[in-house]
Parts: sequence; structure tokens; C-alpha cells
Amino acid sequence: MEDKVIEVNFNIDKLRAIIKEEIEALVQKHDDEKQILNGSEVCKMLGIHPSTLNQWKKQNTIPYKRLGRRVFFDKDEVLKAMKDPQRRL
Repeated sequence: MEDKVIEVNFNIDKLRAIIKEEIEALVQKHDDEKQILNGSEVCKMLGIHPSTLNQWKKQNTIPYKRLGRRVFFDKDEVLKAMKDPQRRL
């Protein structure tokens, strides 16, 4: 099987712009697939008030993790908890 050679003419600025656009697209895709959320992101996702989220945390209705004083939520775990008919709201 023969290797095909493709010759492309770009000036360096055009090449940099193309690379930058591709990197930004990859970063955006990664951000869209983010699985770890903070409290405000969970509230926005579920359409709830922060006090409701705090109450659910105290009641162990919604799973969360602590790192020092910061609280994080795994998106998949939160969605699974919201689908659970046994949850206490």
C-alpha cells in the first residue's frame, strides 16, 4: 500500500489560527461532557434553589463529595438519585 503525500500551503499565522480553533473546540467539547459539578451548576441543572440543595444534602437525598470545605457533585450520581423512586424530598 502506497503512502499518499498531500502538500498544503499555509502561512504560519493561518496554521496557528486553525490549530487554535481546533484546540478551543476540543476544550469546549470536554467542558460540555464535564461530570463533576459545583452546587450552583447542580441547582441550575435541576431547577432548584440553593437552600433546597442544602436541605437535600443534610437529608442525604443527593450524593456529594467534600474536598476540604468545597462540595462537589458527580453528575451521573445526581441524575441517578433524581430518578430513584425511594428518594425522600
